[in-house]
Amino acid sequence: MKKSISNNISLAALLFVSIVFLTSCKCKKDTEVIPTYTLSGRVFSECNLPLANAKISFHQDGESTLVGTSESNDQSTVTDANGYFSIAYENNGSNPIEIWHDAKKMLSGIPIRQDINDIVGYKNARACIQVKLNVLNPHSSADTLNITNFASSTPLSLVGPFTSQVLYTAPYYSILEPTYYGAEARVLWNINSYTGVFNKTDFKINKYCNDTIFVTATIN
Repeated sequence: MKKSISNNISLAALLFVSIVFLTSCKCKKDTEVIPTYTLSGRVFSECNLPLANAKISFHQDGESTLVGTSESNDQSTVTDANGYFSIAYENNGSNPIEIWHDAKKMLSGIPIRQDINDIVGYKNARACIQVKLNVLNPHSSADTLNITNFASSTPLSLVGPFTSQVLYTAPYYSILEPTYYGAEARVLWNINSYTGVFNKTDFKINKYCNDTIFVTATIN
């Protein structure tokens, strides 16, 4: 009899502790504060044409876990007459932030968990890219240089001997997806296409409109 009473008391105590624990967890979850950061900057429709009085959306992909993907985080604000904006953004994930307007992504890769006041986005982004040759080996008239041409969809071909020079400037290169730290880009070239061997120069497209990006290809 005493043993039965003791067991009942133990079960009651365990049940009480469990209820207190679950209630505590629920209250903690209900009162959890999502950190808020200020994101501000300016957006443009085209170069020198601010995106005025427009609704822009800030999107953050949901978290992928073993049991599925959480809901995405979407918030919005409206720009002023000069395209400037500021939003108190509630960050509740670990994925980078994107800016959208009219179903088009204007900027991606915006860092999380920090205040940022220098954001610049373009709905129709373009860059001015200048490619220069630094020639260490001029080769001969029997050789042909084939190199990426940002002003055209086809490579540029140049017959040797080669000299150090500004090869070309592409003033209206369209950027499909600008990123906060700069989109990755690459100049590829080879001497005589039949070799199948390419050299490369990697760079970032982190300037826009008439702010020229200078790229040098070293020919050896």
